[in-house]
Amino acid sequence: MAGRHDSQMSPIIMIPGSSATQNRFDTLVKQLNKADHRRHSLIKLTVMTDDTIKMTGSLRARDNEPIIVVGFQNNRDGYDNIKHQARWFSLAFKKLAAKYQFNNFKAIGHSNGGLIYTYYFEHYFNRDDIKVKRIMTIGSPYNFSEANLNHKTQMLADFIKYRDRLPKSATMYSVAGTENYDSDGLVPARSVEAGKYIYQGQVKHFTEITVTGTNAQHSDLPQNAQIVTLIRTYMLDKPKQTRKGLVSTGTVEWAATRFSRCGLDSVQEFVTVAPVRKFRVLLRIVVKFGHGGGRNVHTITSTSQSGPDFNSVLLSEFKCDGPQDCWLYYCRPN
Repeated sequence: MAGRHDSQMSPIIMIPGSSATQNRFDTLVKQLNKADHRRHSLIKLTVMTDDTIKMTGSLRARDNEPIIVVGFQNNRDGYDNIKHQARWFSLAFKKLAAKYQFNNFKAIGHSNGGLIYTYYFEHYFNRDDIKVKRIMTIGSPYNFSEANLNHKTQMLADFIKYRDRLPKSATMYSVAGTENYDSDGLVPARSVEAGKYIYQGQVKHFTEITVTGTNAQHSDLPQNAQIVTLIRTYMLDKPKQTRKGLVSTGTVEWAATRFSRCGLDSVQEFVTVAPVRKFRVLLRIVVKFGHGGGRNVHTITSTSQSGPDFNSVLLSEFKCDGPQDCWLYYCRPN
């Protein structure tokens, strides 16, 4: 196990929804590679109904963050099928873990893919040598088509019953798409929101995100530009940063070029005030940024107090390990 313990690999493993194949995320991966400039490898697995596995694609040299998509010959809808698919995914996961010897991964599931992941985590994922760092489900109908959460489906009731088996150290993002704030054209928003009754209080952090506007329809979500940005911001590992590129003029400031990596066209205002304790503390941060010379301008203002618990403040408010890493998180949509 020394190889696994020392491994630098941290793949992103995706599961598509019902009726979708291992090719479901091809456009998403192309968009990620174009935006991220890191050229993630794309590896695809299809698990057959006889438990055999077909695998295509290869790992690029020095790629520690490949994207792996697991599809199923039986990709039909329904709770019984989801149970089967979760078992089949467990077979694929064992194969991937043995082949690539990673000790952590990130999980993304679109639609029923998020349900498959949830069942898998509750019933099959019991490894001490591999950790799931982050989970993102996109338009996942935790209560199927039922919008009234007083009417829980058997699946939702089971998910809640076994939620104490979920990975405690994971950060979870539940993303909903809406055409009209009631649904994404197929999945009721309230069904997606039911994810909080499963994950909240069980994982390390739980966050709900809603995507609206163009391409927020259920089947369009994997190609949605906002989803691509969310995956880049929340799910991809940050490139290792050095102090190079930081500007110090008595305060700690980040070079505006850093924001171009977030897909932003301009930084309209960026101010940091009163860092103390060797770049560990920022008392006040004001950030304004926007696309296209001022359209869709977002503003984030945050004030924090220095003190013994400031590291936890950084983690909870800025979601970063230190000020030198915080730049990435100003790209978050409000």
